[in-house]
Amino acid sequence: MHSTPLPQFFSSPPPKEEYTLARRALWFFILLHVLVWTLIPNGVRTMLPMDALEGNVWGLHFHWGYDRNPWLNGWLTRLAVELGGQSDIFVYLLSQLCVALAFWSIWRLGSKMLSPFQAVVSVLMLEAIQYYTLAAVDFNDNVLELGLWPLLVFLFYEAITRQRCRDWLGVGLIAGFAMMTKYYAIVLFLAMFAFLVWHPKARKSFQKQGLYWSALLFVAIITPHVIWLFQHDFVTMRYALGRVHDNQHMDFWHYIAPGISFGTMQVVTFLGAVALASVVWLRPLNLKKLGRGVSGESHTTAFSSDGGLLMNGDVAFNRQFLWFVGVGPYLITVLLALLAGWQLYTLWGTPLLGCWGVILLYYLQPVIKRVRFYCFLAAVLIVFSAFIGGYTFVMLKPGNTSSGNFPGRAFAEEITAVWHARYKEPLAYVVGDRVLSGSVTRYSPDEPQAHLDWNSANNPWIDEKTLRRKGAIFLQKLNEGDDFPAEIRKRFPDLKIEGIHYMRYVRPAADSTPIAVLVGVLPAEY
Repeated sequence: MHSTPLPQFFSSPPPKEEYTLARRALWFFILLHVLVWTLIPNGVRTMLPMDALEGNVWGLHFHWGYDRNPWLNGWLTRLAVELGGQSDIFVYLLSQLCVALAFWSIWRLGSKMLSPFQAVVSVLMLEAIQYYTLAAVDFNDNVLELGLWPLLVFLFYEAITRQRCRDWLGVGLIAGFAMMTKYYAIVLFLAMFAFLVWHPKARKSFQKQGLYWSALLFVAIITPHVIWLFQHDFVTMRYALGRVHDNQHMDFWHYIAPGISFGTMQVVTFLGAVALASVVWLRPLNLKKLGRGVSGESHTTAFSSDGGLLMNGDVAFNRQFLWFVGVGPYLITVLLALLAGWQLYTLWGTPLLGCWGVILLYYLQPVIKRVRFYCFLAAVLIVFSAFIGGYTFVMLKPGNTSSGNFPGRAFAEEITAVWHARYKEPLAYVVGDRVLSGSVTRYSPDEPQAHLDWNSANNPWIDEKTLRRKGAIFLQKLNEGDDFPAEIRKRFPDLKIEGIHYMRYVRPAADSTPIAVLVGVLPAEY
């Protein structure tokens, strides 16, 4: 008996055609993601999120470090602000370019080990993880890590397998940038070093010049920051350690509970991606008969960006590489948290899950025919639309009191007017918490410097003698007291209370109470 051949739509395309189709689908979705997730926040938010405001404050001063992070975050945020002027669109674009970089890097790594369809699934399944969607709206160190870590992993794989000097230089460059984004990159470096020592093929790197050139470039990038740390009492490191150490008087359970919670939440977060990827294992309901007997072995080859054929390589090598570098940072983080009792926040795990999709597809090796691939793409678009729709609905809903509805622009204009009612000179300084002072710094036409939290140790670029001479506006939410702290009164005895300013969120609920801000003026010595 002769079986009836299946229509081309339901069959597996030739490898070269599959690669072309997969690449086009990936780039279409990356461009769609970047475009929509840039335009929607820029359209529905009234001002930048807090971390981006903070990055703009830092970026006004090109230092080699700041009170909470090394320098890369602040420098890039300021660059985006300069490009956008009064528009925040380039800051939102910067976030989405980090997501695009993550997707591209994971695709390039996955293409070394998986079929083209599998590699795309390993990337786009991440669209179901909030780290790549909702959390990526706020450009900060976590979002920068989101893009830099997968790129570093891909370059590291290339460097070990090809031993080209340019790949190793890429490793050193991106490792330096990752370290200058957040010290958390150390856990990835530990995992990479462990693999270099563990695997015989990787150990050959110690006999090559490329590894040492990479290390030299890395040291050159971080050295200015290290010198800056010595000059500023290691303020950034003290802040980082202070965030994780808040457990001096805990019993054993509360000592280890944060590490367990953090580890569990990363797994739970990834389950959304697993649910999305499960579409490739499901047969379309009306096509069971037609699809019967179609499955076969998956492709064992992949294609490079120019269409050149790439071998999958040593299976054992790939498996161990994925475990060490893909899962290793997660395990190291959880282990350190358990041993040291670190207090960890779920979003700190933002860069940890990037390679997990590749690992899942590498082990399960689903046979993905054309029809299943299209079903998966349809599911991705549904999830994408749900995140966008949900985010837009929440932001536009009356009564939303997130920073996206804080009247930052109007507030900045009002505070600037308070100053200009007294002085013709531009407002040079604004003092207060990070949201209030950060919004005035970002949106005031005078672009004043922000003295964050009136803490000199955290604002080494602020010269208080100059601040006293040029004067400043002081800001404090009224629920924190109807007068400025006694310490501030002592440091700035000439500070005068100007009054209480009231404002409402841009989309207030009918029964919402206004935001009350205590405003003080430190007179200028003109």
